[in-house]
Amino acid sequence: MSEIADQYAIWRGMLETGDVSPMHLRNSDIHPGRYKTKMGERWVPVAIWRDGENVLHFWRDGKPIEDAGKRLDIYSYCRPVTEKEYEWIGSDKSGDAIYSEIPSDPVKLRARVERIAAIPAVIEDGDDARRMSDIAHVLKQIENICSEREKAEAAPLKKKLADVKARWGFPAELAVAARAPVLREITRHLKSKNEPGGAKGSIGRSLSLRTYTVMEIDDYPLALAHFVETQPEKFRETVEKLARAAIKAGEKVPGAKETEDQRAQ
Repeated sequence: MSEIADQYAIWRGMLETGDVSPMHLRNSDIHPGRYKTKMGERWVPVAIWRDGENVLHFWRDGKPIEDAGKRLDIYSYCRPVTEKEYEWIGSDKSGDAIYSEIPSDPVKLRARVERIAAIPAVIEDGDDARRMSDIAHVLKQIENICSEREKAEAAPLKKKLADVKARWGFPAELAVAARAPVLREITRHLKSKNEPGGAKGSIGRSLSLRTYTVMEIDDYPLALAHFVETQPEKFRETVEKLARAAIKAGEKVPGAKETEDQRAQ
């Protein structure tokens, strides 16, 4: 094995054992290889190698670091990564979209999610699988943060809305419920008497019959067959929703049953 290739033996060994903890936990000297470290709130790539004259080169985020003390300080917080992950972290596809601190501003959160969503969800090897796992984790964190903050901000508003509902909503609902049988009776009366002109009261306007468009299906099997053919996915979703609710309620649905499946969370 050549000297240039052999200089990466320790770095490769760390990757092979799966130990990607920070270097300061190892009390280790600086070893050539590919790493990542935090720079502010984002992860940046670190490349370390020796040239043909055995001179150690140390680059962070595309810029050389010459000071020996600064090198040690940076290296102590480095984590070993594969060549592919190193290139990915240093490219525009990664940036700080995944590995930087999650912002608290909703506009910035939306921009972060849009950047992450633009990354193709493709797994071809172990590096891709780890990256997709990180992406799923970050998106779940964002989802939880947004949900918690939405609940916190909505809580006082819901209390106010509940108070308004208690004052005005309940009597309004009573009025609607009480009016319904009255309207049904007036409708029956006008239809039986054939009086489209309406029924005149002493304190308000006349109540008359109004024409509405209603859907009338003469042949349900024929109509269902039409939607099965023209909108199969939507039809399937509707049937599955009905079947799920019925089975949950204890009913038996012919041709339907619950099964178990697995998916990432």
